[in-house]
Amino acid sequence: MEQQLRRAIRKDKLSMAYQPIVDLEGDRHIVGAEALARWTDEEGFAVGPDVFIKIAEQQGFIREITRLVLRQVLRDLGELLRTHPGFHVSVNVAAADLDDPGFLPMLKESLARAKVPAESVVIEITESSTARHKTAEEAIRQIRQAGHSVHIDDFGTGYSSLSCLHDLSVYAIKIDRSFTQTIGTEAVTVGILPQILAMAQALKLHVIVEGVETPEQASYFAASELAVLGQGWLFGHPVPADVFRRLLAEDERKAQVPTGVL
Repeated sequence: MEQQLRRAIRKDKLSMAYQPIVDLEGDRHIVGAEALARWTDEEGFAVGPDVFIKIAEQQGFIREITRLVLRQVLRDLGELLRTHPGFHVSVNVAAADLDDPGFLPMLKESLARAKVPAESVVIEITESSTARHKTAEEAIRQIRQAGHSVHIDDFGTGYSSLSCLHDLSVYAIKIDRSFTQTIGTEAVTVGILPQILAMAQALKLHVIVEGVETPEQASYFAASELAVLGQGWLFGHPVPADVFRRLLAEDERKAQVPTGVL
């Protein structure tokens, strides 16, 4: 599988899917998307990112996937990012990229070539990537100086302390879907959600919630004093770029129609 994955990267055979991110207040319009890598192996079987990303990380070639993803995102959504200044796309970056002195120059050069502003591309790092605190802190500082927002993905899985988040100077946290799924249940961990939201408010962090699948879950976060963004099947599955562009165009069309017309 490792050799197949290496060949797929060389031949640009990984594809991208884009999942909508919406504002949970008001009309819940689309404000962004997360770029998600997809791979079908040489036998025609879809391999989950939890499998092939882990292989690439363990075998030391995850950086190649990051570069491929960035190329495809700019190719797929470059025009949209140039013409929609309020829209952003989130790109996942591995811990190895934070250690790579060539990552930020590559990112800057790619965006300049595509004429896409840095603020339109959000850099997502997993909470586990912050385990090497000082390395992560310096990398995030440089990324933010370059004009990007930095989000901590899968937040709540156990690595970040309050002081760590403050030192890292990230823009937002993405609450892990495992917490979203506890809403409306008697799970013990449901009590952690108010604490996470209170912490985000105290640290002046923005919040994106992953795994929103029911109206009840969306309403829970919409009632927060924070301006929360949502991502999940309730608002849209990950889809190819052409489908996503149509979804966004339809969303914009609805936003322009006066209330009561539809």
